[in-house]
Amino acid sequence: MGLLAVTALAGSAHAAAQTTNPHPPRVVSPPPPVYIPPPPIDTAAPGKTSLEEQIARWGAAPAQAATPAILLDKKEAKALRRKRNQDREQCLNSEKLRVWMATPKLEACDRVLAMAADASEGWDMRARLLQGRAVSLLSLDGDRLAMAALDESDAIGEAAHDSLFDLGVGLSNDMLRAYAMNRLGRADEAREILGRIRAARPYAASVVASADLIEVAAIDRTAMRARLAERIAIDPDALRIIFLVDLLDGRLPEADAVGEQISLTEPKMRGGWKMIGGLDPVQQVEREMIFQGLRAYVAAALGDMARADQLSKDTRTLVSDYIGEDPRNEQQRRISNIRVKEYLARVESSKGMLTIATGFDTIIGLRREVAGLTPKQLAERVTPLSSPGMLPALVEMLRQIRGPEQAEATATADLITREVVGNIMTLEAGDLGMLLPKAEALDDIPKFASAASKWLFSDGSGWSQAKEGDGSIRTVRYETLVGSRAMMEEMALLAAAQLAREEGKDGFVILSNRTFARQTTTTGWGGSSTYSSGFESQARIQLVDSANPPAPFTDQTARIITVSQIERDLQPRYDRYMAAKEALRQAKKARD
Repeated sequence: MGLLAVTALAGSAHAAAQTTNPHPPRVVSPPPPVYIPPPPIDTAAPGKTSLEEQIARWGAAPAQAATPAILLDKKEAKALRRKRNQDREQCLNSEKLRVWMATPKLEACDRVLAMAADASEGWDMRARLLQGRAVSLLSLDGDRLAMAALDESDAIGEAAHDSLFDLGVGLSNDMLRAYAMNRLGRADEAREILGRIRAARPYAASVVASADLIEVAAIDRTAMRARLAERIAIDPDALRIIFLVDLLDGRLPEADAVGEQISLTEPKMRGGWKMIGGLDPVQQVEREMIFQGLRAYVAAALGDMARADQLSKDTRTLVSDYIGEDPRNEQQRRISNIRVKEYLARVESSKGMLTIATGFDTIIGLRREVAGLTPKQLAERVTPLSSPGMLPALVEMLRQIRGPEQAEATATADLITREVVGNIMTLEAGDLGMLLPKAEALDDIPKFASAASKWLFSDGSGWSQAKEGDGSIRTVRYETLVGSRAMMEEMALLAAAQLAREEGKDGFVILSNRTFARQTTTTGWGGSSTYSSGFESQARIQLVDSANPPAPFTDQTARIITVSQIERDLQPRYDRYMAAKEALRQAKKARD
């Protein structure tokens, strides 16, 4: 239970969204976890099967057939197209690939690759199908053959000289290639590729995180921590993992400093919408209580009991805030039975929360005497405590045991730490497809504008915002029906920079963010239907003056993203996209 709570604290709060207004409800599907590196390098990699052996087993990528000279009749053509569409969707499916699904996926990819080209699918379809083939082969341990498919895919993009291919399919190919190289013992080459990926899209958090997690398998925890720290500015959720790893490793001053920087307050959804599929209200409170409890433990371990007591008090305040006031105490003639039932339900569910608070109070007291205990005695003292999320603190206490059993206690702490970090950061080859940047095309790029400005002729894209207090903290959102996750992350930062400039600020700090895939579900007399509705990226930001940042960021200037950075590094690329789209529009107009 504790391990599950630790994982929940470290992970991003990806969830779904649904509107309660009269319009058709939207359901936002949670994206796959993104902070998971691949397994350790296979020390037996040099002994893996050769490319020739892998070709003999799975076959080389089929050559594309020529366009048939004889047209099929309508019935045959319809059946062939239906089968092609099914195989194409199976090949390009980016959901988790189970081991038993890898061979059927490979076969589906090969069937479409062997067919004649279909102009309606786009010039890059064969490149994308080859990438799907590579994903399948990596799940089957066909690393060398997968790299051959990726090389052929890249050649198609190079011949087209399309920068959008390079930033979408091309980067995905490089991620898969780096993963294969790690498994083949070529970590240095993989690291160089991953560095290029980060440099290509430094403001797309999902791209940088995916590159990081593929690299992390080849480095130790200290290097992993450094890698996570480098992306905090665009991905503050990395702080949560760093905090847990520091505490597990017994680096209390570092854990204390990192804990001060973490915000568990998520970006705000638009009015009339609610999150579904993520943490429910009870889980949200429990997550924050666990975090506050761990922070109180760290403060106490460092000897700052005053701050530890305040953090413990704040933890219990979370419970009372969740319960709220008893409606039966209100001076009203008639009290809603529904409100009373809801209040009593909150009281009942809060009992587990109080157990969390009590558990942390107990282990904070136990920390003072742990040096004189044996591992067995420590286990006996903490076993009755059922509070979740205490595991990092208990591991740190094991490191404080002295005497004849110190070596055993330290070894146990190291073992648990490896298991916990491995649980948070585990990637199987079948998960690779979920992490890859989506293919991008010029038609997918929306005109940069606020959603409100497009209300009359909406194309389903645009930015919006929600202010908090004096407006220095606000949520910035960018949504699209057809663009990619990485594109929305970048355009959300374009919007943040514009808002900062309008407010007379020259920078901003991302306090928390999330990007999720969306689905729209419509319901009518004939039933319901669900279809993709693109992506939405949200960032809760604080506007700042970079030369004179507010107190929390005076020592965290690396987290400040300046308007000039965005205007220099990101804005020109989207300006070129818009110019290219306008040129195509004018050319089409001239032809017509």
